Amino acid sequence: MSTLYRRAISATLGTRQYTNFPKAGEKDHIGLRIAFDIQKTTDTAKPDRCAITLYNLNAESRTAMQTTGAPVEIEAGYFDTAALIFRGKIERATSSRQGATWVTRVYASDGGAEAAAATTSRSHAAGTALSAVVQKFAEDMGVSIGKASRVLVSALKTPDGIAQLINGGAFAGAPKTCE
Repeated sequence: MSTLYRRAISATLGTRQYTNFPKAGEKDHIGLRIAFDIQKTTDTAKPDRCAITLYNLNAESRTAMQTTGAPVEIEAGYFDTAALIFRGKIERATSSRQGATWVTRVYASDGGAEAAAATTSRSHAAGTALSAVVQKFAEDMGVSIGKASRVLVSALKTPDGIAQLINGGAFAGAPKTCE
């Protein structure tokens, strides 16, 4: 129980890592001040979102945050048990001076930009499994389908238990709006 006060956070933004994890041989480490707010959703049509606030970055680091689409990973927990809690991409970042402090806010999502910009044009024959259709939409959107395929297919099954296209069909446009 004596280590519960040793909270740990690591934010990897692009190729840079910001952390308060102790370095090898250190008992405690007071690193960069970082705050985050992660909004997870069970709605598969909406991406999870993350807002990260970093304090007093130098000018070079603040500029590096401006790379839209750069990967983002957040690990949090305690020094011995931190785990990955968010993975996504930078959508936008802002920096402003508040008194003597530089405050950089980075906004990220786990597939929001890809889903918003994606288009598809596919035809599927009668009898095509719904899981295959959903998988192709995910590929076109540039996102991983994860567990959502099973959930969607289960929700779309007919009362007879059929989880496939009965008549086939053509789909064109944004995958998130194809009907």
